[in-house]
Amino acid sequence: MLSALALAHCTLGSLTEAQGAAERALDLAAQRGVVRGELDALRALATIHLARGGSGAVAEACRLLDRAESRAVETGNRGILPHLYELRARAAASAGDTADAAAALRRAQELFREIGAPLHVERLAAQLGA
Repeated sequence: MLSALALAHCTLGSLTEAQGAAERALDLAAQRGVVRGELDALRALATIHLARGGSGAVAEACRLLDRAESRAVETGNRGILPHLYELRARAAASAGDTADAAAALRRAQELFREIGAPLHVERLAAQLGA
């Protein structure tokens, strides 16, 4: 729930509140051993850093995404992977790397296809211009 609150704050532009909620979510997930909570908090933190912008924030978002992907693969939580790749695409676009952004979106699309999420596949196809 705290990760969802963090994303809501981020959407509203309240980045300080968003980061506080996401960090608290990450701490609680770690204390309680809730892997999915950890993954959601890492995703929220990456989203917040991307919203902040700037090369340092994008680099931190990428570090968080690496950590989340590693934990997701390690624990079998593959359902979050396409969402992480969408964020990777945003990070690449923020850094001006359109080729990496498109590659990350294609990977997200492939992962959504694998988990049976056709509406996400169609949404990304539209974004990719396919």
